[in-house]
Amino acid sequence: MCSTNTNTAQVPSTPVPPHSGQSAPASALLPGSIEVDPNDETEQDRLDLHHHIFNLVAEGKLFYAPIDNPSRVLDAGTGTGIWAMDFAEVPPNLEFEVNDMEDVWRHKPFSFIHLRCLAGSLKDWPRLLSQAYDNLEPGGWLEVVDLELYLKDQRDPDTEAPGLPVLKDAKFCNIWVGGLHEAAENIGRTFRSVDRCKGWMEELGFEGVVEEKIKVPTAPWAKNRRQKEIGLYQQQNMLDASSSYGAAHFTRVLGWSSEEFEVLSAGVRGELKDRTMQLYSNLFVVYGRKPRGEKEGKGDGDGDGDE
Repeated sequence: MCSTNTNTAQVPSTPVPPHSGQSAPASALLPGSIEVDPNDETEQDRLDLHHHIFNLVAEGKLFYAPIDNPSRVLDAGTGTGIWAMDFAEVPPNLEFEVNDMEDVWRHKPFSFIHLRCLAGSLKDWPRLLSQAYDNLEPGGWLEVVDLELYLKDQRDPDTEAPGLPVLKDAKFCNIWVGGLHEAAENIGRTFRSVDRCKGWMEELGFEGVVEEKIKVPTAPWAKNRRQKEIGLYQQQNMLDASSSYGAAHFTRVLGWSSEEFEVLSAGVRGELKDRTMQLYSNLFVVYGRKPRGEKEGKGDGDGDGDE
């Protein structure tokens, strides 16, 4: 939790020690769950690089919602805490709480709740958004930001069709992305969430819900100088992720050997460096406001788990 005279950000997250039984460390298991996300120092560095990429895309903005001087702010699933620290500006303004954000929230209402990079980490998105609604003060804002876990090729409009894209010149990337989706679904999670948040938020009663979709290149192939810079950083982010993110998904959930995953990740890295392809992912930004006259949330905190 981060608190000051003017600013309070509470940060539910579940940081746990690295798992040392794999070539790519992943989070240790929590009771009743399978943790597959890496949590070592290399992954923390990658998450900070991810934050830099988001800042470049947003041209320095830390949020998109039209908020003005929020008094209490929650950054749920804060990762390394870098967004919350930048938002708080002064370290004494920031306090961290270690919680499972899928448990029931019991906090004083917030004026702004920020959710970023949570795709694939949650079992029940509608329930989380319902809890966010219930824990906002009237007139408070919720913002969800995430990259879709799809790779698309600007040269091939078919990859923009709904569903999992099939890249004609990137068989390893197809297997990697498809395997991540399959593994997440096998443990009751989903990467197919951020493009559904607008509808979920509207159903809960958020008003003025806005969805922005922004192309993020995964290599420096763009002609525009700023897009080329974003692509350069995102390429490094993806190269790092190819050998760490997904190791537990494939070995713990899908039953691959470590050697098989190493072959796959090497193939993915080779394809990500191929500039003849114009690969990109869409960044989704979704935000909406709780009605000013609403005193209690419409959600009951018991989502149906339909993901």
